[in-house]
Amino acid sequence: MTPTQMAARIAELEAQLASAPRQVSRGPVMLSRDLECFASMDWGRLKPGCFAWWMAIPAEPETRYHIVAEWKFQGLDDEDIADGYHEMCKFLSLKPKYIAGDPSMWIADGRNRARGQSRGETFQKCRMPMKKALNDRVSGWARLARMLRVPVDATGAPTGALPILTIDQSCAYLIRSLPALRSDRTNAEDVDTNGDDHGGDCVRYGAASRPMPANKWIAPPPPKGTMGDLLHQLRGAGARQAVLGADNVRSAA
Repeated sequence: MTPTQMAARIAELEAQLASAPRQVSRGPVMLSRDLECFASMDWGRLKPGCFAWWMAIPAEPETRYHIVAEWKFQGLDDEDIADGYHEMCKFLSLKPKYIAGDPSMWIADGRNRARGQSRGETFQKCRMPMKKALNDRVSGWARLARMLRVPVDATGAPTGALPILTIDQSCAYLIRSLPALRSDRTNAEDVDTNGDDHGGDCVRYGAASRPMPANKWIAPPPPKGTMGDLLHQLRGAGARQAVLGADNVRSAA
């Protein structure tokens, strides 16, 4: 990838961040770089391909995940895709533990006949930590649907808790394409592959990888005097019998 192409790619990303819809709910605004990061990938050349960068957030009773960035690409050779991946990792200051990729990339079907290696091997030689994703489509879509489900109480009302998986508001392609997925006509448990399912496949591979965070992370307390601080006090007010906002009131003495 030439320096001009790299500069254009960064400009495209910055424009995407600036124009992302603001009404979409997102996960934590600030995430520690110490959290475990991994990526998922759906390959494409004539059709679009997609990368997603995930952060694993240790939580109880189940680990949460936040997709912090995406990259939709098309018409690129494998080596250019690898260059773009490394460029994005550098831009994000992230080093994914692995990339859950489409298992078909490891099939020796002649697509890389001149080099005698599969597409997965090509990416591995380009310093990409590739990992074959599980490709049980029905189980994968079910897993993804559960991760995106909004928690509700016994009456069916939202509890206010975040889903297992949240997607950053800068990921315009995923935010647009995931809700547009349609069921297959012959198998309602699967997705119609005639539609734009590239973002969905990318996220499905990541969801099916089910990483176990190797580190622990404790969310920092919200700054004093903010709405988050008041909510933090509210959650513990019953046990402490405290007055909300008391910490922000200066003594008159």
